[in-house]
Amino acid sequence: MAPLDPKVDDSETLVRVIKSPFHLKGKKLKKQAFQPPRTKQDLSVIRQVMGDDFCKNKGVELLAQATNAKYQGLATGLTMDVRRLSAKVIDYPQDFMGHAHIVSFAAHSPDEPHSPEVMEKLDNYYAKMVEHFLYHPDPKPEVAGWYGPSLKR
Repeated sequence: MAPLDPKVDDSETLVRVIKSPFHLKGKKLKKQAFQPPRTKQDLSVIRQVMGDDFCKNKGVELLAQATNAKYQGLATGLTMDVRRLSAKVIDYPQDFMGHAHIVSFAAHSPDEPHSPEVMEKLDNYYAKMVEHFLYHPDPKPEVAGWYGPSLKR
């Protein structure tokens, strides 16, 4: 496959791997699904242009490296909606082709806590991300490949 355009177009679908118990409450996304790990300032997503099967298989592969996380499905959102929330979406092929990062407006050092005002803004930001992403529970989580509806939005 030819390299992807490093510019992530506004119309591109972004795919977030969803795991339990961290990202779901019942069958609904929690704002924690869009909160970067404490040691990071960016959130990993997969560019759907790689294909639905690729997104699922890569997500399962990446989660296999994590502890206490169980793959549940995928969430999809449009790049333009993420950018409207004052976040950046950047191609990040250093890890794998099709990888991108969502960088929030409040990037910081993990050693320095945010002020209460910034924490409140971030809390609202994560809640709005939930509104812009659609959760797709995986109908066949134990099987390679995506068997749910198309992930392209």
